[in-house]
Amino acid sequence: MKFGVHLPQAGRRATGKGILAAAQQAESLGFHSVWLFDHLFTPEQHTGRYPGTPDGIYRFPLDAPYLECTTVLGALAATTERVIFGTRVLLPVLRNPAILGKQLAATDEIAGGRLMLGMGSGWMPEEYAAAGVPFDGRGKRLDEHVTLMRAIWAGKGEAFDGEYYAHVAGSFLPAAPRGTIPVLFGGASKAALRRVARLGDGWAVTTPPVEPRGDDPADTVLPMIRDLLDTLRRECDAVGRDFDELTLLGEAPLDATPRHLDGLAELGIHHCDLMSMSRPARLAELVDDFAHRIGTEI
Repeated sequence: MKFGVHLPQAGRRATGKGILAAAQQAESLGFHSVWLFDHLFTPEQHTGRYPGTPDGIYRFPLDAPYLECTTVLGALAATTERVIFGTRVLLPVLRNPAILGKQLAATDEIAGGRLMLGMGSGWMPEEYAAAGVPFDGRGKRLDEHVTLMRAIWAGKGEAFDGEYYAHVAGSFLPAAPRGTIPVLFGGASKAALRRVARLGDGWAVTTPPVEPRGDDPADTVLPMIRDLLDTLRRECDAVGRDFDELTLLGEAPLDATPRHLDGLAELGIHHCDLMSMSRPARLAELVDDFAHRIGTEI
């Protein structure tokens, strides 16, 4: 399992220079990858249930910046040389697929084919409203959105005529350097895992938020991931998909115990996004300590 670093993209101390410095530090230390979240908008109140906390409340402060994801991806393409970079997860449906597909192909071209995209359908109706996109039907819209972008990344010039999106025949060149960009869908519902099996290049491993049992979060998280992987295998079997073809992108806190990290590797997780909500200066210290104490892969 190869380790990546989640970049300090959001919070009161978040800055563009700080994000790029964190990415360059991770690259210099030999980490495999760096990762970003995606949110467009922080409402004063929300009606959707946030999947990241047991009570469903999203507590990001209104006075804190949250640097826009695709803009930062372009900057990472130009300021790093080796490290894989991407999203866990991008909310593509908030953006027009022809424009986003073109932008991401250009970013991947600048980067030499190092972009990897975790994607999801989102949970916040207010965010969709701010983007002028219907919240209902977002799962079907996501499927079609990704299908259109993949045609752009492959350099295809055929017309597209879907339920939600359409364009006449023509060129979106350049194509992505690899002819595609890997798409790893997030989510833990059966519908999300079916989407991974049908359309995904992998799964951005997602677990429902629950109160931890015991002193080590591994006691709670690892059994949940094991069960979800069993469900994903069954979904792959149902559509004739080889489960072993999927890339599995997990997460763990930067202070995770060795048992937690070893457990993820034993479950077959390929990449692990190391998370910390620390201020950027403290994050740099934690990342350096992790690299020297644990290493950049196990």
